[in-house]
Amino acid sequence: MRHRGRKSGKSYETPVAIIGSTPEGVYIGLPWGPATDWIRNLQTAGGGSLVWKGQVFAVTEPGFVGKAEALAAAPGLRRRLAGRWLPEDCLRLRLRPGS
Repeated sequence: MRHRGRKSGKSYETPVAIIGSTPEGVYIGLPWGPATDWIRNLQTAGGGSLVWKGQVFAVTEPGFVGKAEALAAAPGLRRRLAGRWLPEDCLRLRLRPGS
């Protein structure tokens, strides 16, 4: 995940674990909760960019969803594994092709 500091304007890259995806977006588990700096940076900027599957996507509309919605977008084995450790809060980001 690429994002800019909301105060410093500095560029950051944060590794994330994508739990599931739909054609419109991705779901990310939040093991450290929804108030981490990188999430607040995304919220302030309205998005950032994500390098995923060899492509760069603009991500927009950061919003919190429950575990059930994120797991519904996960493929079989990942759904079963994530169902054991995934916290209740997850982040949904809308995907837009581009950098």
